[in-house]
Amino acid sequence: MAVAAILFRRPGKTRELLQSLKRVQPPRIYLIADGPRTGRVGEAELCAETRKVAEEGVTWTCEVIRLYSAVNLGLRKRMESGLDFLFQHEDFAVILEDDCSPSADFFRFCEHGNDHYAADQHIGAVSGNCYLPATVRLAYSYYYSRYPHCWGWATWKSRWQNYQRSALCWPGYRTFFPKASSREAKYWDRIYARLELFDSWAYRWQAHFWQQGYLCLYPGENLVDNTGFGPDSTHTRDVATQVRWERQAPMKYPLIRPERVVPNEELDLAVFQNGFLKMEGRRNLWQKLRDRCLRHAGWKPRTTTNPA
Repeated sequence: MAVAAILFRRPGKTRELLQSLKRVQPPRIYLIADGPRTGRVGEAELCAETRKVAEEGVTWTCEVIRLYSAVNLGLRKRMESGLDFLFQHEDFAVILEDDCSPSADFFRFCEHGNDHYAADQHIGAVSGNCYLPATVRLAYSYYYSRYPHCWGWATWKSRWQNYQRSALCWPGYRTFFPKASSREAKYWDRIYARLELFDSWAYRWQAHFWQQGYLCLYPGENLVDNTGFGPDSTHTRDVATQVRWERQAPMKYPLIRPERVVPNEELDLAVFQNGFLKMEGRRNLWQKLRDRCLRHAGWKPRTTTNPA
């Protein structure tokens, strides 16, 4: 199973990621790295050090494919172009950004997904994330979700290659999910109305995911931690919004599969309430949008947060 490691300018996080990969020793690693931004003092050196750390971290027998950009493409274009290249050569792959800390269970879960769902066009991705509250009791090891969480995930060539990133289809959340609550519909309509403020591939991929009617394999335990919240992050700069995972137990094998390939609306609502709403609630959305606009204009906004 191939792994794509998405890199930029964080040698410390990259070292941690490679240490995680060493435990499972994938046979092929694609090192996909963006270039330094113009005018950022010291960033070229950080980018070079990050690539060096990644290459030196592969200490087992492994084919290393380097896809390094000399210029800064931005997160969205780097991710999209990198995965385009990846899926020219792989039918299925795991994708990990440098701030992802995967467990061994995550790779085993991805293998299960590929073994059982490669030919099932209802399934669009495998996620390593779980926002479910600890109080939820599952009859199965995982469920089918409409949320393709991507802090550690995997997908297939056939699913990625029909992703149309040039045109965003957003007819409104209720068009995709007519039974959604008013709060959920307003949340996503608000996000997508302001998408151009974000250099985000993930929201576009999610909208495509919903348009295609894909489902995601959603584990009953969280299998990948995101350790990248802080000032050196591209999007997750506000530490007050850091995820508090409630489910961290090892997966129990053999995995128990759900009986029908249909979305579990009740569990998805719990994910929305326990994940998306909680993260947004830690900091006012208007503060975040204001600060992003200021950064695009070249200013440094004052950081303010709401209490958790």
